Amino acid sequence: ALFEHLNAQLLERQHRMLEDPALTLSEQWDMACDYLEEDVASGYVRVLQELWAAGWSDPEIARVVREGIMGWSHILQAVAERAFERLGPLGPFTPQDIAALIVCAFVGAEAHILLGIDERDLPARGSLRRVGHAIRLLECREN
Repeated sequence: ALFEHLNAQLLERQHRMLEDPALTLSEQWDMACDYLEEDVASGYVRVLQELWAAGWSDPEIARVVREGIMGWSHILQAVAERAFERLGPLGPFTPQDIAALIVCAFVGAEAHILLGIDERDLPARGSLRRVGHAIRLLECREN
């Protein structure tokens, strides 16, 4: 129940940010990276990762985590669809593919951060931040 409550709050925060017409896609990405830091500090990421692991052996916990993750995926797919309309497709990737890759990248980065893997050895945070730079290059090409 705690996870569902926290996840709903964070989904609403993400939704508000992603629906803000004053923000470019790259600015939204940067904010999402900032939110990752906040979510690690708040303990949400630890709760998510612990429930994720518990869900491997408990079907009810797995259901709750799946629903939570799919909430993130649906938001990201809508953003990817809008980006495709503005910036064009990204090779063979569909908006659903892009959403899946983003979810996997953030969940994986969260796991690496919680394990204490040094950023110099595996730059999870830095790599996510550099995606924002790549998005800025696409936005500049659009203009």
